[in-house]
Amino acid sequence: MNKKISVLLVEDNPADSQFVQEILPSEAYKIDTASNLHDAKMRCSDTVDVILLDLTLPDGMGLETFLTLSAHCKNTPIVILTGLVDEDVALKAVKLGAQDYLLKKDLSETVLDRSIHYSIERMNHRESMRVIATQASEAEANLRMALNASHTGVWYYDFATDRLEIDEQARSIFGLPDDTPFSYQLLFEMVHPDDRERIEQFAQMPLEELLDIATEYQIIAADGQIRRISSSGKMFFDENNNPVRVAGTFRDVTQVRMEEERARRLCLLEQREDFMATLTHDLKTPLIAANWILQAIADKQVGPVTEDQEKLLFQLRDTNRMLLSMIQNLIELYRFERDVGTLQKENTQLVELMDSCLTDLAVFLNRRNISVERIVPKNLDALFVDRNAIRRVIQNILDNAVKFTPDSGEISIKVEQTESDIVLKVTDTGPGIAQEEQSRLFKRFSQGRAGRNYTPGTGLGLYLCKQIIDAHQGQIECKSELSKGTTFTVRLPRAEEQVVPNPS
Repeated sequence: MNKKISVLLVEDNPADSQFVQEILPSEAYKIDTASNLHDAKMRCSDTVDVILLDLTLPDGMGLETFLTLSAHCKNTPIVILTGLVDEDVALKAVKLGAQDYLLKKDLSETVLDRSIHYSIERMNHRESMRVIATQASEAEANLRMALNASHTGVWYYDFATDRLEIDEQARSIFGLPDDTPFSYQLLFEMVHPDDRERIEQFAQMPLEELLDIATEYQIIAADGQIRRISSSGKMFFDENNNPVRVAGTFRDVTQVRMEEERARRLCLLEQREDFMATLTHDLKTPLIAANWILQAIADKQVGPVTEDQEKLLFQLRDTNRMLLSMIQNLIELYRFERDVGTLQKENTQLVELMDSCLTDLAVFLNRRNISVERIVPKNLDALFVDRNAIRRVIQNILDNAVKFTPDSGEISIKVEQTESDIVLKVTDTGPGIAQEEQSRLFKRFSQGRAGRNYTPGTGLGLYLCKQIIDAHQGQIECKSELSKGTTFTVRLPRAEEQVVPNPS
């Protein structure tokens, strides 16, 4: 059973009200009545499907009556009923939003029934269109936000008008003011010279090959910046398959391509570092073996050698040791930079590490008659550090001291303890470092002039030391004067949990 149409009849003339109620069939309509504007406003609700309104109410004034009730019952269609033949009033009423305008003398069941149904349908259609428009507006706003976020502008070309138009975001990409006309000529002029020939050839292709346009090129924007643009578009045809317009987007992919290039370079760098790590690790083993052989020959374990031969063997061994040190620095640097967040900290005695490094250097110290002054306080507290990493720092600093100290020279190693730190100072009596070079000592691949004169190197030793000490929240510094030697100072925080102090 169909739902009855709910009608609010606003009529102050009892005879006219009775007539309307009689011509509308009761099985199809449910009619409520009001004799004035005040009652009509009170009786109007969301359940009313249509309002039949007489403009000559005792508390109303012609079209003002309609405007008042329309504002109060915003979503209800209103059909005006009047006994006045006034086309101007009828036209104004329709313009103001009335669904229909009927003369009482022309009313019949058919006329009124058709008007009511059409009014409801038009109102429903209008509401649907309003919802669609709202949704379209929201969708457009969301699309616009998405386009802006992705640095994408819109363009279209109309064949009939031969006009190329772009939106505000596209103008921003090209750096164009709002009042600058956009054209193919202007676009071609802004294309970077490296891409201009390709784009001009692309634009001269037949239409059938341009059904889906997509290309990428550089432009020199009006603000002088070089940007990379990704342009895409689609051809649209009429019912006769004739092209009518092309629409598409301009997307600024400059940052995207830069990030892709950065990622590509980072990948290559990681591959290179992996290769270097493997290479240095593979070089380390034969060098160690070669040193054992050289040492065995120099010690006459495989037969007698002359004094000159022994001297040459020791020189080869020293050279191998230098190469091993450089290789070890490369390995440690690779490991440290890859695993900087995974320091294996433990309570560690600084003096034990220092004496272990001195033991490794004993042969070189004795052969060159270099004396070592070792000053260590009693009851020295422990460090909470990565033992292997800190040993590499001490080894590098002592290697440098031995390398630059002349034969029969002196090296001073002093350890101090403060309330929060343990301080290691290593002083040599070498040639010193120029003031302008000291600020670069801890940079990657940096090597002082004196270092280059003494022995070749990678310039990574002190850089590695700085990275390790920084990771331990410590400090490393250098003080030096030409012809007066060099002092390296390392400060490291004491352990939070103490172990038994190391005796001096």
